Amino acid sequence: MQALYGILIGLGFALYGYLLGCISFARIIARAHGVDITAVGSHNPGGTNVWRTLGWRAGLSCMLLDLVKGFLAAFIPLVLILFVPGIEAAIGPMAFGGHSHLTILAAIGGLGAALGHSFPVFYRFKGGKNVMVTCGFIAAVSPVLMLFGLTCFLIALFVSRRVAVGSLTAAASVILGGVTITVLTGLQVQGFQYLGMFLGNNNYFLFDWLAFLIVLFSALLVVVRHRSNIEKMVEGEAGKDF
Repeated sequence: MQALYGILIGLGFALYGYLLGCISFARIIARAHGVDITAVGSHNPGGTNVWRTLGWRAGLSCMLLDLVKGFLAAFIPLVLILFVPGIEAAIGPMAFGGHSHLTILAAIGGLGAALGHSFPVFYRFKGGKNVMVTCGFIAAVSPVLMLFGLTCFLIALFVSRRVAVGSLTAAASVILGGVTITVLTGLQVQGFQYLGMFLGNNNYFLFDWLAFLIVLFSALLVVVRHRSNIEKMVEGEAGKDF
């Protein structure tokens, strides 16, 4: 019965993350300006297209809201688990294949948001390219990994002057960083736990192979969503959009 509770709670957090991810701030902000963001520029409902179409204020607002969306999708489940009576008691003693329930539920919520942003049910499953949402999700579960990815993004953007190159570089750096943290965790290297984040007395995101697989899937989703940009870059065109 306890395993069933854990599964139901996990599904609930996944649904919460997905529905949160389905909120398209690009469409909402553009519509407030009387613009259909899917009919202008690159037609992509993302922060970069909003930036180029409506200016930096609208674009930056959209990016920050998408970032917060990804962060809350992973962070809110943790708050509920730790501070709502009964939830932690119901699943606290349970581990999934030897893995912390906090690890899994945080990742499930964030991954749900990434899928919701990319394939929103409210917009016929036509969403954005998921860069900022994935950044927010990773920021919630491993701030150090997010900062590493952001640094690589900025360097690649500065060198190439292409947002897509920066985004793909960030995705690759997150994958490599995740591998590194996973290996350090497996080797039980002293101090590796500080690559996670603390809430109360709990370190809720210690990287293991399952956590890495979920982050890997999110990073690969960013790459897949940039498929058209990759094709343009191969052909020598400018692939610039999220």
